[in-house]
Amino acid sequence: MFLSEIRQSTKSELLDKVRKHDYGKYLLKASIVKIRGFFGEDITFDFPITALIGPNGGGKSSVLGTAGCAYKTIKPGTFFPKSAVGDESMSGWRVEYEIVDKKINARQLTKRSSNFRQAKWVRGEVVDRDVLFFGIERTVPAGEKARYKKLMRSTYVHRPPLEPLHDSVVTQVEHILGGLCL
Repeated sequence: MFLSEIRQSTKSELLDKVRKHDYGKYLLKASIVKIRGFFGEDITFDFPITALIGPNGGGKSSVLGTAGCAYKTIKPGTFFPKSAVGDESMSGWRVEYEIVDKKINARQLTKRSSNFRQAKWVRGEVVDRDVLFFGIERTVPAGEKARYKKLMRSTYVHRPPLEPLHDSVVTQVEHILGGLCL
């Protein structure tokens, strides 16, 4: 059995902080009216760090995209490109948000929405917040992705140097993983 290195008192303090809406900027709730396979679902973020766990095709990327689209820096097309795959029309896709943003309103939740109508995303008064998006990759064998097939050849030689991660990314990853990233 593994025990958390975070004390119960720290978890309680963080949960209390969420209950009191005591973060400067925080996505508290996303109500999905309709997106892909979701209809009438409320997703609440009860803790500052949320893990999305589920089987392939279970909607993890849709939930992540839904959360990201609450903020100006994330464009909906990043997660929901116009396509005939999934929901053929995207017509009626809509999400309503409850956001804590002390700069907009120090005492009450800020309500916003995103919806897809007339073949484009419409988001009114989108909240501005720094959001880091690292991308999404499906976990499949390398041989199933065209761009990785060359890596499997015995003749492959890597030519360009690998680019290091930006220092701010390394710091955040070290903070989350609790150790040194090499």
